[in-house]
Formats: sequence, structure tokens, C-alpha cells
Amino acid sequence: IVEYLAIQSTDRAITSLPPHYSYGLSVLNSHLAAGAALVLTDASAIDPEFRRLCEVATVTSIAGVPYTYELLERSGFMEWAPASLQTM
Repeated sequence: IVEYLAIQSTDRAITSLPPHYSYGLSVLNSHLAAGAALVLTDASAIDPEFRRLCEVATVTSIAGVPYTYELLERSGFMEWAPASLQTM
């Protein structure tokens, strides 16, 4: 996963999916394996705190399932996305 997604030690992923989901756990493991940073939160993708963390922590990637991206789009996040964001 690290190689395929080209995860670098400079990447910063936010925990947008719970770790008890296989995809959420994969994000944790792959970023840790690459020496990348994780921004830990239990805030929902539509929570203003999620937006604030993405900006303040210079998040470079957000993992999600289709519903995650629907929430982000509905909340206006897509128009606001921080400059640091590289992949979704």
C-alpha cells in the first residue's frame, strides 16, 4: 500500500475513518510504516473541528468511502479544502 500510493514520510493523514474498519486500520498502518504522520480525531467529516484540524495540521490526505465524500461535499469542504491536501 505504501509503495502503490507513494506514501512519503512527509505525508499527514487524518483519521477520517474509524480504525475498527479495515480501511481505517489500513490508513493507520500504511502511514506508520512509511514514517508519515497521523492526525487523530473522532470528529465527523462535517464537524467544523475536522476542517480546523485539516488546516492547522496541514493534512495531505483524507481517506474515505463514498459516504465520506458526500458529507464533505455537502458541508462545503470541497470548496474550502486546505492547500496542503494532495489526495482523497
